[in-house]
Amino acid sequence: MLLMSAEPLSMDPEHLLKEEMQRGQLPQALLIAGPYGVGKKTLARQLAKGIMCRGTAPMKPCGICKNCRRFDRMQLPDFLIPEKKRDTKNIIIDSIRSILDALSSHPLEHGRRVVLIENAELLTPQAQNALLKSIEEPDDSTYFLFTADSLRAILPTIRSRCRIARIAPWPKERLLSALEEHGIPYDHRSRLVPLCSGSIGRALDMEADPHFWERAETVEKTFFSVQKSSDIPAALRILREKKDDAAELLNIFEMEVELLLRTGADSLPSAVPSNWADADAESLKRILNRIFEARMYRASNVVWIGAAEKLLQIITEETALW
Repeated sequence: MLLMSAEPLSMDPEHLLKEEMQRGQLPQALLIAGPYGVGKKTLARQLAKGIMCRGTAPMKPCGICKNCRRFDRMQLPDFLIPEKKRDTKNIIIDSIRSILDALSSHPLEHGRRVVLIENAELLTPQAQNALLKSIEEPDDSTYFLFTADSLRAILPTIRSRCRIARIAPWPKERLLSALEEHGIPYDHRSRLVPLCSGSIGRALDMEADPHFWERAETVEKTFFSVQKSSDIPAALRILREKKDDAAELLNIFEMEVELLLRTGADSLPSAVPSNWADADAESLKRILNRIFEARMYRASNVVWIGAAEKLLQIITEETALW
């Protein structure tokens, strides 16, 4: 009978799981949880590759044996991933049944199988229920690895049968180092780190977006720069040309205001007028509410420039109080 614990690991789960993988002591049902972009999928795939590795090197995965090379090419028949069906973002029961059918036979090759289900929160309840028996009573050769951005959509019956490893947001120095390794210049690194909320994935997504920095500059020249009503027309002229970027502009402005609320003036981009450094928490919260309203206006097909003007007006009213 497989013994499991639903308690999260108490120490650096990434390090502990890699150590257990080296010793061949990984749990047969593991749920890796944490916010988007902190490396859950990378860790899960490294663990899966280590389980499947058949190299003679002391450290696994060795990266050079036949299984490691075939793993990288997604050509290992005993490494099972549910197929995403067209026209649905969820992982439906038919995809899980295909995996369960494969598990009903003996492993095709070296005696170990890994089922990897990324974004397990996308499993429908029916699909999760179909997995229960296999997770509760796995054969000795089968490992289930799940990743999830949130545990809320994971049924308690699934969670209770898995060991849960919670991956925390990355600390500032680790993020800066990783971004430097990716060749990202210092001025971008220093701006991305506070905005990404500890998510290396989110930071890389922003840097890879060819329009992100242009949009960030637009936010600085408009929402952050209006200080009185007479500044609004000039800001609106800029925003009128950016209606196709409306959602992204609101997202960036929201991230910046939330950051200012959390960390204070040190987080302000250098181009932002200094009066924002005097912002009080209640004013920032009211501006965040107005950003939300502007997003709702857009969803209700209100003309972009009208939604932007309402937001700019409230910004001038709030900043006048600082």
